[in-house]
Amino acid sequence: MQPRSLAAGGPFRRLWSAYERQLQRHPISTQMTTSFLLWGVGDVLAQRLEHYEQQQAKKGERGTHKTPGGAWLPACPHTRAQGGPDHA
Repeated sequence: MQPRSLAAGGPFRRLWSAYERQLQRHPISTQMTTSFLLWGVGDVLAQRLEHYEQQQAKKGERGTHKTPGGAWLPACPHTRAQGGPDHA
């Protein structure tokens, strides 16, 4: 059984073909719409994640911490005791 790509077949073929047609006919407006939709979905997800984190903080639960770059790391409560960045 061969894997099928989105452009070559599968359930999204018509949607992908329509997107490519619109991209050829109206490149600027299609790119603007695509960018707006992707940005909007990302923004909504980020806000929901932030709300979830605030709710967890209110409950006093600790599970993960965000780094400045946005990566997720498991909580490491021993870093302070071992001279971590919060150690004064």
